[in-house]
Amino acid sequence: MSGLRKILAAGIIGLLFPGSLFAADRVTLIYTFTSGSTLPLWVAQEAGLFKKYNLEALLISVQGSALGAQALLSGDADVAALGGEVVVLSALKGGNMKIFAGMVDVFPSMIFAAKNITRPEQLKGKKIAISTFGSSSDFSVRYALRKMGLNPDKDVTMLQVGNQPNRFAALTSGAVEATIINPPLTLQAKRMGYQPLVDLAATGLKYPQAELVSLPGYMKSREDIMRRLVQAYTESIYLIHTQKGPSQRALEKFMKINDSQVIDDTIESYRNYFPKKPYPSVEAIKFVIDYLSEKQPEIKKLKPDQLIEPRFVRELDESGFIDQLYRRR
Repeated sequence: MSGLRKILAAGIIGLLFPGSLFAADRVTLIYTFTSGSTLPLWVAQEAGLFKKYNLEALLISVQGSALGAQALLSGDADVAALGGEVVVLSALKGGNMKIFAGMVDVFPSMIFAAKNITRPEQLKGKKIAISTFGSSSDFSVRYALRKMGLNPDKDVTMLQVGNQPNRFAALTSGAVEATIINPPLTLQAKRMGYQPLVDLAATGLKYPQAELVSLPGYMKSREDIMRRLVQAYTESIYLIHTQKGPSQRALEKFMKINDSQVIDDTIESYRNYFPKKPYPSVEAIKFVIDYLSEKQPEIKKLKPDQLIEPRFVRELDESGFIDQLYRRR
């Protein structure tokens, strides 16, 4: 084909599929975890996967799932990476968020305390740092305290400190006596001589620690964008499972980590948390509903199926796209 014909053909394609060649579709995507849980989004950005699928992803960090949910519900974001408990609590108040892809459906967290605290009962009367009330860190700490026989509303003081680096800084400075963190900060804490008081990852429970969430109206009106977003996200998980380089670069950029051992340990810790086929977990959402309904019985009326939208992952899976990714290794 001559050069002129190629140009004309490109022009015709551009008319048939406006925006597919020239203008990427913008997606405002909020994430609320400054930890390895957000790695697939960071990798998708750094490896150019959003661009590959003609998306211009604006990644914005906010402090805690509660604030992320507010941004999504107010229309300030198209998609948000949130803890699943916020989706449940929002639904109880008439919110209509839905989880369309799973990120981390286990507890990846540890609670670290001051070096002079070695037993759970020593936390009585102490301050514990979380991100914000209603966030996944809030939920996780309350769950852990109850499992340790402590009342989170009476035995400790919960302080809203912000993201993981802020919480860890509060612990090391003595501003609080305990906090909850995920890798890679758990690795740094151990190196500094702190020992985990509770390892929530060891419980093996299915828990929606991080989920990709949007609103039904957006998903319906932007179906093509949603499909491409899920493609980029799923391919980023493939890179995490099969290549170290993209994850290394993403952690260096977004978490400012320069220690190669910490980076390697973080990738190894999280690799198994990200499912190759990121369906929303019904089991994880059911756990939150059951757990929260112990104190708020009205939550029991909610059903997991009301809170998830798995069709974009299902379509991608049934197309053979995901299986083909891993066959090409």
